[in-house]
Amino acid sequence: MRESLYAIGDPLRRLEARVAWVRAENLHVTMRFLGEVEPKRLEPLRAVGAECAQRVSRFELRFDRLGVFPNWGRPRVIWVGCRSAPEEIFCLQRELETALQKLGFAPEERFTPHVTLGRVKDESALALKRLAEYAQKIESFEYCAEISSLTLMESRLTPQGAIYTPVSHFALGTG
Repeated sequence: MRESLYAIGDPLRRLEARVAWVRAENLHVTMRFLGEVEPKRLEPLRAVGAECAQRVSRFELRFDRLGVFPNWGRPRVIWVGCRSAPEEIFCLQRELETALQKLGFAPEERFTPHVTLGRVKDESALALKRLAEYAQKIESFEYCAEISSLTLMESRLTPQGAIYTPVSHFALGTG
């Protein structure tokens, strides 16, 4: 699945635009970014993850859309997402959001289920225009992923990019 999603960005990676591309093995859907977390908060986070995961049934994500944040005129993040995401992913995100706020984490503004392909570093109007033009030429696609667990991840930024390490896995409920 990761290789298939990664391949969607192949035409864009060939362009001469400064984009920090996410490596295929690092592609993921972020349910909630936590930022810097003190080690003493790890156990409460594990409890939240296990509890929230059990409340939501397994579901399928259908990746069928290429998009950018904030918009095509000024792209900063290139991503693959779902035209119609299932209610379960939003339910899981709401469960996490509520529980994390009780632990003292600041509220997150909004949630759009997506997989980040790259972060645009280029400011050149021509490069941004070419990115948008080439993105619109990408053939339609559809990849389905069965989502059966939630993972608490640690990310460390290095000069070579982020390194992701799973801290805990939580099986979703069986419905």
